[in-house]
Amino acid sequence: MSIDGCPHSYYELARVVLPGLFDKLKSKAATPHPARLFVDFRRDRAGLLRELQLTGDFRGNYVFLDGTKPVYVGMSSKVLSRVSQHLNSESHYSASLVYLMAKRVDGRKMKRDEAMDDPKFAKTFLKEMRDSHLLG
Repeated sequence: MSIDGCPHSYYELARVVLPGLFDKLKSKAATPHPARLFVDFRRDRAGLLRELQLTGDFRGNYVFLDGTKPVYVGMSSKVLSRVSQHLNSESHYSASLVYLMAKRVDGRKMKRDEAMDDPKFAKTFLKEMRDSHLLG
C-alpha cells in the first residue's frame, strides 16, 4: 500500500531507496561547495550555475557543514536561492542559519523578535553574517 502516492513499498524504501540516497549524500558531503560561492548569488547567478555545472535552480535538500559535521539541514523548492538567502539576507527569518549561529554565540534565551530588537544580539547577528561569508 502506498503512502501519499509514493511508488515504493516500505521494504523498497528501507532497503534500497533510502540507503541509496544516503550514499549519494555522503558522496556529495565529501566534496562540499564553499559557502562563499553563494554570497552575492543574485548578482552573479550565471557564474554560480557555471561553477556548479547546473542549468538552473532545483528542488531538494541542503546541508551546511562545519568541517565534516552537519550543522544545519534544510529543504527547499529552490535550493540555490534558499542557500543564498541564508548567507545574504539581513532578516533573521530568511537567514535562519545565521540567526542560530548568533543565538549560540550570544547564549541568552530570547524570542526571535526580542533578540533582533536587542542591540547586542543584533550586533552578534551581523558579525555572524559577515563571518559566514568567509566560510569554506
